[in-house]
Amino acid sequence: MTLVGGIFWMSIALVIFDIPLQWGEIQGESFLYMAYLSIGATLFTVYLYQKATIVIGPKKLMAYIYINPAFTAIIYISLWEFFGVLVSIIATILLL
Repeated sequence: MTLVGGIFWMSIALVIFDIPLQWGEIQGESFLYMAYLSIGATLFTVYLYQKATIVIGPKKLMAYIYINPAFTAIIYISLWEFFGVLVSIIATILLL
């Protein structure tokens, strides 16, 4: 559903800002990378979450899921993103 939602919002942005798609600029190898990221990585992540739920329990697993965006934001952190990271940390502590 995230992919469908992204398609929806990006389509609206394309219409509003009148941006050409330029499909010819995409190399053939890039389609394989997109397929892997949208299908392969998603299936692998779901599999890991299912296995982790059995081992560590659903509450701790949800806490770890909230940590992922925080670690990603740390890589590209700015002042405003710091507040999002702080909220994620607080939510993780409360869930643990």
